[in-house]
Amino acid sequence: MENGEIDLIDLYGAFKKTATYRVLNNSLKLITNNKLLFIAFIIVGVSVGYYLQTKKAPVYKSELLIDSAEIDNFVSKNIISGLNKLFSEQNLTTLNKNGFSNGTTQSIISIECVPSQVKIKNEDQNIFKLAVNTLKTDSLIQLESALINYLNNNKYSAHLKQESLTQYNTEILELTAAINELDSARKFIQNHSNSTQTAIHTSLASISHEKLEAKVRIIELNNLINNIDNYEILNGFTPTNTPEPAKGKYPLKFGLLAFILGFLILRVFKK
Repeated sequence: MENGEIDLIDLYGAFKKTATYRVLNNSLKLITNNKLLFIAFIIVGVSVGYYLQTKKAPVYKSELLIDSAEIDNFVSKNIISGLNKLFSEQNLTTLNKNGFSNGTTQSIISIECVPSQVKIKNEDQNIFKLAVNTLKTDSLIQLESALINYLNNNKYSAHLKQESLTQYNTEILELTAAINELDSARKFIQNHSNSTQTAIHTSLASISHEKLEAKVRIIELNNLINNIDNYEILNGFTPTNTPEPAKGKYPLKFGLLAFILGFLILRVFKK
């Protein structure tokens, strides 16, 4: 053998002399010599796990279709993640402030933001679905109201709403001032103009047109203020009496646990 090469046979022989090898070898012998007992342990563990899984409280799934005016779906998903954290931490104080009652809070398993298959009419639409897993369906209306309230009044949405309100109100003030100036200009033309009737009529018509445009824009801005919330429900929850199929890894977990427990018991009594 050349210098620097490793002799695998010598390496294996050295490994067989170690305590680690003896432990592994004895463990393997314990398992192979008691196969039926280990199978029995695993069967009992899997059976217990399956029983516990079937006895879990039924979980119901409902979906809510929502449209977002300005906030994109990536941000909406992060907002929902923050809400899920409040549920997992059972932060009842914050949840109660947003309209989630204690009973509703305790019945929520999870809320997921999932892509919607609804055909989008234009690129500005941000439509998504909220899939809610809950232990009961008798409070879906209250949950729906609380969810839309949270979406529209969380810190991010509230900040965006305040910025829009400031912008709209500022524009209304500017348009109101412009209308007052147009009224003053109209009175001045009517009382002091030396121009021909045709010129006066043209000037007054132009002022009336600008004033009308300003008033129409003010109406649009007031409508925007009245509908300032970013999120809107397109389709509400549809109650269901059919629970979701039982999910979980109870059989696998309890089967593994039973195997480990059986190994420890046999190791003690088979010495």
